[in-house]
Amino acid sequence: MTQLPGSQLNNYDLVVEFSEQAFNDLLSAFFDTIKPIGDILHGISGGIIPAGVPFALTVSFDVPTDVSLPPGTMDTLDISMTLGTNGSLGTLRFVAIVKVVHTNLAGVDIDLVHLDLSNTGLLYTHLNLFNVLNSTNGVLTTALHGVGSIPLLPVPVNRASTSPTEIMAADMRIIDDNSGSDLDDSALLLTFGGDAPGNRNGFTQGLVPAGTRGAIGVSFSWICNIVRPQLAAGLQIPVSDFDAPCHLNTSVNLPGDHNPQLTSLDIDLIVSGHKHVPFFWGINGILIANSGTCSTKRLRGLTPSSWNEVEIDASTIKVFLHYPDGRRELAVIFSRKTRALTREAFYMTEEFISSNRLSAVI
Repeated sequence: MTQLPGSQLNNYDLVVEFSEQAFNDLLSAFFDTIKPIGDILHGISGGIIPAGVPFALTVSFDVPTDVSLPPGTMDTLDISMTLGTNGSLGTLRFVAIVKVVHTNLAGVDIDLVHLDLSNTGLLYTHLNLFNVLNSTNGVLTTALHGVGSIPLLPVPVNRASTSPTEIMAADMRIIDDNSGSDLDDSALLLTFGGDAPGNRNGFTQGLVPAGTRGAIGVSFSWICNIVRPQLAAGLQIPVSDFDAPCHLNTSVNLPGDHNPQLTSLDIDLIVSGHKHVPFFWGINGILIANSGTCSTKRLRGLTPSSWNEVEIDASTIKVFLHYPDGRRELAVIFSRKTRALTREAFYMTEEFISSNRLSAVI
């Protein structure tokens, strides 16, 4: 189980991270179809390089240290290509900055994430063809200046919005992790109406799991910005009776024979399903309990059918799993005071264990 504190989002509402491989795929498609690199090299080489030359592209989020860059340079892509079969025709490399430009397309405000190939964005180029043409910051620089920019991601925004359901601003951070973990990622940073942008420079390590192309981080405070007006309307009280994120700061008279009062309201537990696998997370001090399935054999991971029983008292939330053979097992204990999970476990069938690649250590 991985617990992600809200501090990892650095006060942004929604963060979408992409791996180097995702950029690899995007830029390979750009130089293959939209602005073929073969056409660019065909012109540079005076027709010697064929327009349809095969290439292999690699993207690195590391800020390069082997070339001279302005002090404090960040948010760079270091792009290398081998040209021809197994690099038989040569290599090229360029380093450019990812920027966000505020623009308007067909009347819609757009925050456009793009790779800047202008004089201010393109920092370094090197081209080697046949070991004859060997040019640093020369002909390739001129050619890429002609391209000008590579659009990466357009984000429609409403810059004047105060609604938590509308994106007000987008930014992009290229994360160069200098720790031993080397978790380099890119982060699309979204701010919704009514909020202020977070600390983009606080992202020093990526969240994308190894072998995958992306990850999403959601701020609980942003979710509460959406839910809070609905809670207030349901209780017929002003939104100001809630402190951020979703804490009731007053007593509310409720209908009933004995004049009940709601004296506090916090969110401790979110129950969910659909995944068909029982699992439990502690995120931002909230227990998220995902149930298995009790009414179908559409199971995943060879876990048996089950259903959740939730038991809540003043100090803890306990979730018990019930299985078809009648067993009732404690799966998780969540402290309502410390917001910590003190136990997490669920039953695994013999089939699950035998098919699990780590079965040798179980």
